[in-house]
Amino acid sequence: MPSADKVEIVMTDDSYQCLTAHVPESSSAFDRLEAAIHLPGHGTSPAHAVVTCDLAAAKALLEVAERNCKGAVDDIKIAIKEPDA
Repeated sequence: MPSADKVEIVMTDDSYQCLTAHVPESSSAFDRLEAAIHLPGHGTSPAHAVVTCDLAAAKALLEVAERNCKGAVDDIKIAIKEPDA
């Protein structure tokens, strides 16, 4: 049975690269970024990364994104809200 606070964030590779540059390596959220699944782009579709984490790590990523990686903000907010949908 999946965990209620499991969050899957799908973001462009640009957003992923921005987050990895700004999230401290000592953070558990960084560990989740390192474990991301990378999906190659095709044609005009950009490459994506899928980050699976708990709600606390997703909120930590959102805080970083709001300060430094505006392109990732909506993707993270959508992923956080999905379990309630």
